[in-house]
Amino acid sequence: ILNYICPIVIKQILLEQLWVFKCLLDTRNFYIAHVIDSFFSGGSFCLPLY
Repeated sequence: ILNYICPIVIKQILLEQLWVFKCLLDTRNFYIAHVIDSFFSGGSFCLPLY
C-alpha cells in the first residue's frame, strides 16, 4: 500500500510547493505572508488572490 500512497503524497507536496512558488512570483508582497501560511495550514491562498 505504501508503494502507492507515497508517490501520490510526494507528488501532491511538490505540486503544492510549485503552486505556492508561482503565487510568490505572480502576487504582490502584501500576499506573501498568506502564501507562506499555506505551508502550515495546508490550504491554498492563491486561488482567491486571482
